[in-house]
Amino acid sequence: MSCPHCGAALAEGQEWCLRCGAEVRARVEPAPDWRRPAALAALATLAVLLAVVFALAGGLRGSGGIPSASTAGASGGSGVTFPTTTTSPSGPSGTTGPTGTT
Repeated sequence: MSCPHCGAALAEGQEWCLRCGAEVRARVEPAPDWRRPAALAALATLAVLLAVVFALAGGLRGSGGIPSASTAGASGGSGVTFPTTTTSPSGPSGTTGPTGTT
């Protein structure tokens, strides 16, 4: 076995080169590729958030929470219609005032 840095002969089990001082047993491995998994996780999170937003928006529109263009109008978008009553103005004949007198 020889030193990977200077080529000096090494004994079996030797951890340091006696000539250059380099560590023999340590092997530097390349860093793992973290960008691809991080990008995939970010895209998955974004897709889930968009799905939740669209589901909530569709659910609110369908339940009457947000009025759509077809349901908004006189009813206020709640789906409830109120009856309209008309009263004719009454004159002095036959009407009573606040105290019940004419």
